Amino acid sequence: MKYGAKELAFSLPFVEGLESSIEFRQWVFMKTPLAYLASNCELLSEEMKAKRPNSEYYWRSFYTEKCRCPGCSGQETDILSIFQSNCKSRFSLHIEVKQPTDTFKQDGKQAENYAIRAACWAEQKKGPKSLVDHDRFATALLCSSHKLVDFESHLGYFDTIMTFEEIEVNFPGMYSKELLAA
Repeated sequence: MKYGAKELAFSLPFVEGLESSIEFRQWVFMKTPLAYLASNCELLSEEMKAKRPNSEYYWRSFYTEKCRCPGCSGQETDILSIFQSNCKSRFSLHIEVKQPTDTFKQDGKQAENYAIRAACWAEQKKGPKSLVDHDRFATALLCSSHKLVDFESHLGYFDTIMTFEEIEVNFPGMYSKELLAA
């Protein structure tokens, strides 16, 4: 199986939900510190695609080695989505995706570095050249509810925790039973 194929299988329904459903976008953002921006926020997918014309997925695997801070150096964001609110404020959601058999790296810094990287890119403007400009951010972990106990020491580093099962309860059909059972 190609590296990241399982992660991609769990990422795609989430991103498709962000792209196609205002209700899903609002549900996601109501769980974050950016809830006050959730009303009628627009995913800037076309602008993101224009910045990454050769990428199969405009939202996947963002990283930079230009900045050597602990958040950027050797680190990536699995799903990066940039949004614009009705008041023209731009903000990002950095999501770490842990498919059901995945774990955090042993060094313990992967979760901790998510917010450092998000701040570096939003506030210090040191992100990849393919990054759409924004000035606010939130971080999230997307994983199976069965892994929450295993991930307990990492959860506090994310603004928001969402599970595949929780999403499926609130948005039936987003994650197939076959995928959740895999």
